[in-house]
Amino acid sequence: MARKRDFKKAEDEGSAKRSCTNSPKPERNVLNDGLLNLYKKELDLKKEKSSSSQDESFTENKSKENDTDTSKTPSKSGKRSKIAALTPKYSTVNFDNIGGMDKVLNKILRMFMHYKVLRLYKETDISPVSGILLHGPPGCGKTYLAHAIAGEIGVPIIQVSATELVRGISGESESMIRDVFAAALATGRCILFIDEIDAICRKRETNENAMMGRMVTQMIKSFDELSQKDPDGNIVVIGATNMLDSLDNALRRGSRFTHEIAIGMPDEEGRLEILKVICKNNLSPDFDFRWLAHHTPGYVGADLKTLSSLAKMKALNRVVVSLPPDQTGDNVVDFERYLDAQPISEVRKWFQNLECPDKKVTVTLEDFKVALQEYVPTSKREGFATVPDTTWDEIGSYEDIKKHIQKTIM
Repeated sequence: MARKRDFKKAEDEGSAKRSCTNSPKPERNVLNDGLLNLYKKELDLKKEKSSSSQDESFTENKSKENDTDTSKTPSKSGKRSKIAALTPKYSTVNFDNIGGMDKVLNKILRMFMHYKVLRLYKETDISPVSGILLHGPPGCGKTYLAHAIAGEIGVPIIQVSATELVRGISGESESMIRDVFAAALATGRCILFIDEIDAICRKRETNENAMMGRMVTQMIKSFDELSQKDPDGNIVVIGATNMLDSLDNALRRGSRFTHEIAIGMPDEEGRLEILKVICKNNLSPDFDFRWLAHHTPGYVGADLKTLSSLAKMKALNRVVVSLPPDQTGDNVVDFERYLDAQPISEVRKWFQNLECPDKKVTVTLEDFKVALQEYVPTSKREGFATVPDTTWDEIGSYEDIKKHIQKTIM
């Protein structure tokens, strides 16, 4: 028993010594744990930074993808911008700015009588005008007349070119037509003007383009819906075309384009009225409108306006420019010939030394005579014209017919 107690005592003392010798180990473990924790925190911070930078790059890439997506689909954004551009505007011109169309203006005013006496239209069961089709050669004033109608009646006008309604994606062209009519309905009493309507409403039996056929069908449907939603005729659709016969026949009947107005080339009296409207200012007191109207056969309104601008430019040149002292001549033609013969270096010096003189520009008939020699009207540019060598002297009798033909042509 004594030996057992000694052995147990020795074992306890040995364990106590081992505990004393191993006492610093817990201190080293605590230090290592602290360093390990610091290292883990640094790793966590690095992970957080890397994840945040990845998120930022992802959002940037996402925004770039969205930008590219919007750029890849311009039709929707273009459609929205186009619809936003369909805002009604009030015209600044009226019938005072129109010349040579008295009969046409008379007829147009009577078409808008329902704006004044709508009650009588309803009592007598008369359908108001829903569409007016203006047709005639290029430059005769169809677009200008549509704006003058809006200005004379005092209603806003929504103008759209037919080619603006054409889209490349199937179904969007028809949607654009619906949106145009919806914009007119939202405006109320107004004029919806569709220029060059023949570009999208050609005859379906001769048109092989399926999309164009659908656009014609949509135009017809929009007209019919307009007559149902607007029975009072507050919205009047005006179309303009150079090729009346190319339009689909369905648009020229029913409650669509119920009236057609032909605007042809003006005669001498018409040209006289147009010239009086165009050439109001800066004319010489003895200006002969009759002579100018007589010598401009085949000129439409656009041609007369261009001729007037050219003549006014001649008058301006006559006031601004002058020949050198050693040259002879006293008109702008002589100066233009002088400049044409000069090298570009001399013309550049002349232009650099050019100053605005304190003089008034007065347009004379001579300026128009010079302009007539340079300008060719639209009707004479198309095709080829030949001058026959047969005269009246070679034709016997028919004196009355000769006089009648001379009056008609001249």
